[in-house]
Amino acid sequence: MGDLQSSNCDSGRMIEAVTSVSLPKSLENWDITDIDDPEALSRDFLMCREAWNSLGPFFASKGYNLYKTRPKGSNLDSPIVKEPVPEKVEYPYAPLVFGKEQNMSFGSGSGVQSNYLCAGAGHLISYLQAVRVWPAVDIHGRHVVIKVVADDRPSHELEILEFLNSKQARSDPRNHTIPVIEFLRYDKFVFVVMPRQDAVSYRIYRWGQAFWPDFGTVQELLHLTHSFLEVFDFLHENRIIHGDFLEQNTAMNVLYPDGHWYIKGLRKPSYTRYALLDFGFSLKYPQEKSLEDIQVTRDYNFLRRSIPHPGTPYNPFKVDIIGVHQYFVH
Repeated sequence: MGDLQSSNCDSGRMIEAVTSVSLPKSLENWDITDIDDPEALSRDFLMCREAWNSLGPFFASKGYNLYKTRPKGSNLDSPIVKEPVPEKVEYPYAPLVFGKEQNMSFGSGSGVQSNYLCAGAGHLISYLQAVRVWPAVDIHGRHVVIKVVADDRPSHELEILEFLNSKQARSDPRNHTIPVIEFLRYDKFVFVVMPRQDAVSYRIYRWGQAFWPDFGTVQELLHLTHSFLEVFDFLHENRIIHGDFLEQNTAMNVLYPDGHWYIKGLRKPSYTRYALLDFGFSLKYPQEKSLEDIQVTRDYNFLRRSIPHPGTPYNPFKVDIIGVHQYFVH
């Protein structure tokens, strides 16, 4: 897996190639600031999209061709792969169920309905895209996603991803978190490259396919359950709260057409691996801290998870587990 320091040496050479469109000023600006304001939504969406497009030459220099924007709409299309696509890919990369490219589109990720028409661009945003994430194809034809996780100020997400992908953490069999292929730095921003593991969507891209496909056997259901209970045991042992367990923040190592959840064999325990994604709301506490003594006051979006508000302060590790319980119950 890539080392953040080793990625710095070449990025300076690419800075002049990416000056035609300015990047967001900070990580906080690389986002949709107000989904209820059509003008702000349109402005932020297009700014983030242009920022990614302007970074194309930099990522190409690292061996990643970014997905292409369409003239209209928010979906992205896979670039044409010049090299032969490998018939078999190894973990952590996800194979295509049909063994070939079938409309490898990448759409919106948040599932928030908006139907706003982007000013001056003709983009109808049916769903808001997760604008900090962009898909790409590497030089071997393997599909990945790239996410911006920090600027010149260290972020909790970067700290946690670096820990989770350390040699020691990866040696723990309970570490069912999405693997980071490499860390890349451009200017002030830090990006992580991860394998794409999700549905191949004809309409919309979503994370969260780990819970969607049908289960063929009780063993397959137990395999999923065991995997996610294990990863939370691992995280909490290392004093990490995830803080955002939702189906769209889970994945399995397979690429299949959206809606084709009836395909047999997607969940074979001998092959299938599950992964926990998105550590944007996560926190890591000192190892010597007692789990019982940690209290927080931040909003966990209790209403969305159908969890009664515990009052403040509350123990985030207990709420993490309640969130997992809610998904298995439903």
